[in-house]
Amino acid sequence: MARIGAGQLAGYVLEEIIAWMLLSSGYKLLTRASDDPDELVAGPNGLRVRGRGAEHQADVLGELIYVPPFSLPLRMFVEAKCHKSGAIGLGEVRNAHGVIHDVNQNWASQARPSLPQQRYHYLYSMFSTSGFTRDAQEYAQAHQIFLVDLSTSTFKDLSKAIRDLTRRLVEARGSDGFPTGWVRNELRRLLGTDGQATGELASGGLTGEILGGIVDEFAAYIVDDWKARMLLGFPAAPPILPLLVTDMAATLDALAQRPVMRVRLRHVGETDTAGSWLIESVDPRVQFRFSLPYSIERWMADDPEKYRARRATYKQLLSDIAIVYAARQDVQVYRLLYDAADWRRG
Repeated sequence: MARIGAGQLAGYVLEEIIAWMLLSSGYKLLTRASDDPDELVAGPNGLRVRGRGAEHQADVLGELIYVPPFSLPLRMFVEAKCHKSGAIGLGEVRNAHGVIHDVNQNWASQARPSLPQQRYHYLYSMFSTSGFTRDAQEYAQAHQIFLVDLSTSTFKDLSKAIRDLTRRLVEARGSDGFPTGWVRNELRRLLGTDGQATGELASGGLTGEILGGIVDEFAAYIVDDWKARMLLGFPAAPPILPLLVTDMAATLDALAQRPVMRVRLRHVGETDTAGSWLIESVDPRVQFRFSLPYSIERWMADDPEKYRARRATYKQLLSDIAIVYAARQDVQVYRLLYDAADWRRG
């Protein structure tokens, strides 16, 4: 069994949490080749997607449960990095573009004796707790790879919980190789993202009981304390916005009262890789926190004389943010509308 470090394992754990959160954003998870025998393959390390030139690993693959108008059904690769330091660079984002380009051309290599033929449009999202380099952000924006920066203070508690979990697991396992497949399956069982029963640890015995208890404790923290506190926001600008809320039930109740909600946008700080922003409404009282990529923050701040104008320009790109929320097959779409004039009058 191969040895892996706590950092690599942390990325796998973060992917499973993101997969769980996607369920509330209108996605279903594809976890086995039988979900789509034409497109998906069972590989030695998990699910793979057929491309025109190769098969590609898909540790987390989601499919939007409805088809947007004038679009193919959407599927999304999810990759997560949970490093303590070191922003994700150009190489990893360039690899994501290669994967998407290949799988979206798979239909061209298939024999098509008759029509119609099912097709999908594949997307790629990458989440990172250490941010992304500037050249990675610029490349991703040019090629429509969605980068989600979790390096801001908003997500520090989640990052710490993941690192603590992986450290405890690696320490408990000792010198043996680590069963990453078991950890993924166990988290999927506990979070309800995969109906398959999980297998036993190869070692069994006391070590297996200790590892199982550690994972149970972590899953309880995610479900009880985090409780899908992240909603995904989709503005007219390129980045997906991970919107963090402190009380999901109260937020959803407020959105149900006002499906089109007028809000205020405020800049509340920045880190080395991203900026922190706050969306808030007055009646009812709701707050969402999110981050913007560092390249956008630097563009706004590089010229002090143009800072206010540039910030106002970018706020207009965030003036209409759609939130998709799904409870099983019931999909709701909410809109957060920002107009500076509303707040000047107030």
